[in-house]
Amino acid sequence: MSRFGARANLLEEETMSDVMPYNRVIGTLLANPGVRQAVLYFGPKRVVRATRRHKYSKCLTRVEILVTDGVPNYRERERIKRFKGDKRGFPVEEIEVR
Repeated sequence: MSRFGARANLLEEETMSDVMPYNRVIGTLLANPGVRQAVLYFGPKRVVRATRRHKYSKCLTRVEILVTDGVPNYRERERIKRFKGDKRGFPVEEIEVR
């Protein structure tokens, strides 16, 4: 047991759960080379989005990914309205790819 006790273990678990959405969207983006953007919806006011910064080609040796965690943009707000109309709850488990 660490010198901080059980509280330190709780902080470590919270940190890992906070990292998991980022891993999911980045993993989806890396697994599908033709996909440019992956979006995970947490609620009406929070989304996690990963965007590939360059167009995919076979000779490309680097991958640059921008990860955004925050409020949804216009297209994502429209999709959230459709989720509410379909009576789907948040967080949405599937990742939207574009």
